[in-house]
Amino acid sequence: MAQVKGSVSKEVDRLLDQLMGDWQQVPEVATEIDDWDIVAQLTFTEEWPLVEIRLRRLEEHVQQAHLTPSQITQYEELKRLIAKDRPILQRIMEG
Repeated sequence: MAQVKGSVSKEVDRLLDQLMGDWQQVPEVATEIDDWDIVAQLTFTEEWPLVEIRLRRLEEHVQQAHLTPSQITQYEELKRLIAKDRPILQRIMEG
């Protein structure tokens, strides 16, 4: 059982790290994406749904109370970042 909890905790840590990095780049992407070639632009917009899948996976862990107190703090920070930058992302995705 401890091994399962450890692997879940590692997955949550990985998801938090990845998602924080993904969302932190959104404002910078918004300022630069028009200068990217079309392939890079399409790559970003076509791969973003993978970020949303990771977010849903993290939210499943939250709902199942798998997060440690430290992870909950990180998750709350991530939620604030997403709330702030979601409108920016929507503009990017709308092209």
